[in-house]
Amino acid sequence: MNARLLLVEDDPEIARVVRDMLVRDDYEVTWATTGLEGWEDFQATNYDLVLVDLMLPEMDGLTLFKIFVGKAMSQL
Repeated sequence: MNARLLLVEDDPEIARVVRDMLVRDDYEVTWATTGLEGWEDFQATNYDLVLVDLMLPEMDGLTLFKIFVGKAMSQL
C-alpha cells in the first residue's frame, strides 16, 4: 500500500514539483492550497505524512500544525 501524503502549499509551481516527485516515487498525494483546505482534508482522511508551508492564506502553517498536534494528542 502506498503512503498517503497531504501537501499544503499555496504556490502552484512549488506544489507541482513536490507532488510530481512524490507521485513518481509511488506516494499518494493530496494537495491543499490553503490552511483551511488542509485542515478539511486532514479531517477527512488519514495521512501518513503532512508537508505544510508556513506562509499560507486563511490559516498559517504553524497554526495548522498546532491544530494537527492537538487533534493527535486528543486521540491518545
